[in-house]
Amino acid sequence: MIRTEVRDGAFLWITIDQPDALNAMDPESMAALAETWDRYRDDDELLVAVVTGAGERSFTVGSNLKTFVPRLQSGEMDPRENEGAYMKGAIGPVFKPVLAAVNGDCLGGGTELLTCTDIRVAVPHARFGLPEARWAVFPGGGGTTRLPRQIGYARAMDILLTGRMLDAEEAKEVGLINEIVEPARLEERVTEIAEEIAGNGTLAVRKIKESAWRQMDLPLAEAYELESELGLEVFHHDQAKEGMAAFVERREPSFRRG
Repeated sequence: MIRTEVRDGAFLWITIDQPDALNAMDPESMAALAETWDRYRDDDELLVAVVTGAGERSFTVGSNLKTFVPRLQSGEMDPRENEGAYMKGAIGPVFKPVLAAVNGDCLGGGTELLTCTDIRVAVPHARFGLPEARWAVFPGGGGTTRLPRQIGYARAMDILLTGRMLDAEEAKEVGLINEIVEPARLEERVTEIAEEIAGNGTLAVRKIKESAWRQMDLPLAEAYELESELGLEVFHHDQAKEGMAAFVERREPSFRRG
C-alpha cells in the first residue's frame, strides 16, 4: 500500500505502508508508486517529494518475493513488459527534488529506490545492502547501474558481489546517505531540508537536477553543452532576475512559488 499526503500545498510525502511485511512491495504497490511519481512530476504546485516507510523497522526491503517470484516463474509477469511497476518502480526521470527519510532497513529494492533520490537522511539503526546475489537472483531495479555511478565502482562491487549489509555509519562513509539523525528527529530534519529547497528558485532547482541526471550518460563535451543550454534557460527566468537583483542589493530574494 502506498499512502500520499500533501503538506503545505507544496510537499508530497509518500509512505510505503506495509510494516508487517517490512514494507515489502507487491506488483500492485510498485505500480501505485510509479503512478505517484508521475503525479509528482506533472503537478507544478508540488515542489519537493519525500519518500519513507511506515513504522520504525523498515524503509522498504523492496519486492515482496512471495508475490513476485511465483508470477515471474509462471510467466504471468514479464519484467521486460512491465518496467514501470517492476524494473523502474523506484523513480523514473523526475527532474524535481526527491528526499528519502530512511526510518529503518533499506535493503534490496529499498537500496535501489534510495539511489533514485537526491538527499538521504537515515536513522542510526538503518541497514543498507543488495543481498540478491546471496539468493542467486539479480538486482534488476537499477542496482548495477546507479550504485556504481554514485559511490564508485569498487565500493559498489563490494556491496553487489558479497551481498553484505552496511550499517548507517558505513553507508554515510561511502556516500550512500547524507545524514544520520535520531528517529524522533527524522521527519523534522527532512522537513527542514525540503523547506530550504522550496525557498530557492523553482526552475533553477529543477534544471540543476535535470542537468546532473542527464549528463551522467553523456561524454564530457556534450555534458558541458547540456549544462550551458539548461543554464541559459534558467538565467532568462524572472526568478533569476529577482535573485541577481537581491544579491546586488544585499537582501533576501522574494520568490513567488511556481
